[in-house]
This record gives sequence, structure tokens and C-alpha cells, in this order.
Amino acid sequence: MREGQRIAVDRVRELEGWDWFRLDKLVREGGLWDVVVAPSRRRYVIEVRADWDMEPWRSDLWFEVRVTADRGWRHWRPYRASGLRGGEDLPDVPPVTDQGRQPAAGRTGKALARARDDVAAGRLWKARDRLSGAVRREPTSQDALELLGEVHHAMGDLPQAGRYWILTERTGPDVDEALAAFEERWGRDVGEKLKMVPYREPAEDYPPPARERIAALAEQAQAAGITWPPSDGDDRSSEVDGASGWLSCLIFAVVGPGIWVLGLAAAIYLIVRWIG
Repeated sequence: MREGQRIAVDRVRELEGWDWFRLDKLVREGGLWDVVVAPSRRRYVIEVRADWDMEPWRSDLWFEVRVTADRGWRHWRPYRASGLRGGEDLPDVPPVTDQGRQPAAGRTGKALARARDDVAAGRLWKARDRLSGAVRREPTSQDALELLGEVHHAMGDLPQAGRYWILTERTGPDVDEALAAFEERWGRDVGEKLKMVPYREPAEDYPPPARERIAALAEQAQAAGITWPPSDGDDRSSEVDGASGWLSCLIFAVVGPGIWVLGLAAAIYLIVRWIG
């Protein structure tokens, strides 16, 4: 079996072991995208789609996996595998799902759709830039935070992946590895580490696993005597930018006239020489 087909089949087997709540979440979120690097060092984009066969929580659930190579003809003709989860072991009473994540809307939703297209086409750098803008516009967007972490992870930048995954409900070995790398790069300076977390209050806007991590960061900030997250008035980066702009204006006001006078003198000198 070819490498890409093996990845697709293995992912189907993994999905068959998921519980119903996780599978239903996969349906409600419109699937998932992931990037893996195979032992051959080749990169593959994994796209998973799932849906209920008939009525939600009253029927079977099917899923399809597409694995696209980053180059070659398999970039245009992906490997495929599919599976079906029989509804014989469904819970007697369907769970309450109205607290599930809502699809992103507006500019963030468009950025996510385009970023997913970029990932599928192998343009990870472009997806990273789109998603960075989406997170700045909507810091609590779980879809944007998770996908941005996935893109950084696929690019091999584990600290940056941990920087965004720390604010999500995502867990697993890849998250643990990324959070450890984040801590290794910025953990020696609590203040610097806190600046790298794109957190915006209130904490209630984040899922429970993220709130636990936020609480741990808040404890570290309190122990270090740091106000976190900073209020708008305590934004040191704005103060630095303002001071830099004021200094630039002062330098221009002092040096600018001198440059103008020197230029005028040089012009007069050249005219006199030309006449003479």
C-alpha cells in the first residue's frame, strides 16, 4: 500500500475509535484539516468530512478522508478512504449540543475558508498570514487559533504552535510537545512569555481547557508582580511607538532645515560655476 493511502486508511481507523460526541462535533464544525510529514519527509494534507446518514443522533454516521500530496500528480488526485460508524451503540438520549462552537462568520469566516484552501494547496506561509490577521481581529476564535497552531506545527515551528494552542481546547501529544517548546523558548522570562500569548479578556469566552491554562498563566503573572493581561493604558508597546514617533518628528524638525540649506547652497555653487 502506498504511503498516502496508508495515511488515509489509518486516519479512518482512528475515526472509527472516536466517541459519538467527538464525531458529532466533527460534523457540526464542517470537518477538519491537518498536515502531516511522513517518514519519507513528504508532506500530506489530510481533509476529513463527516455527516449523519439521516437524522442526527438517530442514524449511522459516515466519514471520508482525503490525503493530498504536496507535489506530484497526487496533489491533483488525492488518496481516499471512507468509513461508517453504525448507530447501534448510540446513546439513548442525544446530548445537549447547543453550546457547541458556532461557525465563524464575517471576515474571519472568509479568512478561514481561504486559509484552508491555502493549506490544501501547500501554501502554508500564506495560510499563516491569513490566520494571523484573523486572530488579531477575533482573538477568541477557536477555529482560527487551532488552525493557526496546526499550520505552525506543520511548518516545524513548535513554539509558535504552542503559543496559539494554549488558548484552545485542543489536547494530545502534539499539543503537549508544542506547549513544552513554547515554555522552553519563552518560559525563562515570565513577562516575555505572557506577552506572546494573544489572550484577550474575558476568560469565559474560551473553552474550559483554555481557561485552566489561562488561570495558570495568571497565577504566574501574580507571583511575578505583573499585571496580565495589560489594560489599554498599560500597553507598553503603544508607549514605545508613541515615543519613537515623537523622537522622529523632533529629529526631522532639527535636521530638515539644515539639509535644505545645504542643498540650496550646493545648487547656487553649481549655477555660479556654470555661468563662470
